[in-house]
Amino acid sequence: MSDHPHNDPPHSDAPHSAFPAEPLPFPVPLTVLPAEPCPYLPDRPSQYRAFMSRQISGEVYEALLGANFRRSGLVFYQPMCTGCRQCRQFRVIVADHRPTKSQRRIWRCNADLKMELSAAEPNEEKAALYSRYLADRHETIIDATVETLREGLYSRPSGIESVDVLYRAGGRLVGVGVCDVLPNGLSTVYFYWEPSEARRGLGVFSALFEIELCRRMSLQYYFLGFWVGGCDKMEYKAKFAGATSGATGAAEILGTDGQWRYFVRESPST
Repeated sequence: MSDHPHNDPPHSDAPHSAFPAEPLPFPVPLTVLPAEPCPYLPDRPSQYRAFMSRQISGEVYEALLGANFRRSGLVFYQPMCTGCRQCRQFRVIVADHRPTKSQRRIWRCNADLKMELSAAEPNEEKAALYSRYLADRHETIIDATVETLREGLYSRPSGIESVDVLYRAGGRLVGVGVCDVLPNGLSTVYFYWEPSEARRGLGVFSALFEIELCRRMSLQYYFLGFWVGGCDKMEYKAKFAGATSGATGAAEILGTDGQWRYFVRESPST
């Protein structure tokens, strides 16, 4: 895989729409990764193309989000599944977001939590929580250490600012949201939480708080990762859109032509 640093994207006249993947906003060698079974939609193949960079600016990464890329550590990847374009970037328009009834209930359920920002760096407390989370949610038994966490989840290119949002109940760490701070928004990288606190709905609560954090930081968008049409695990994201068929709402989805449009559901969110 190419290790190709970029700080500022060169000018490109390439068209925005292509199949099965959008062109990059700047030229960079890409590696096509082997196809694997799709983790979201049954009986479909999943394939990505990617590049690695040890140095990249927040401005460039935001441009890559607009070309349907995400990052995992130093790797920036883009879906290129033949015959399928269901994985699309999803972002909440912070100024327009209004919590649903169920989201307000989750907010009240977590009124006892204390949130704080910290450097996006691992420590023993975070590693222990991450190990419990993987064992319970993904049936992966791993004794995460500070070093393995730094080399994995917390690896990032220089030039991208990241923060950890810590969620504590009575001083006990119950959740960690890793976020990239971009010029116009926060991009969620990963959220891991205490399995014994499942009743709290911490995944939804963390998104609600991080949207509020965007407001406090005067950021316009909250990038919530891919929306995958037809995948039940993604349905919670639709509830941040606040719109039904024919109405404008509080979230946008990246079109296959590279344009952001209001996200619309055929039935109301609750």
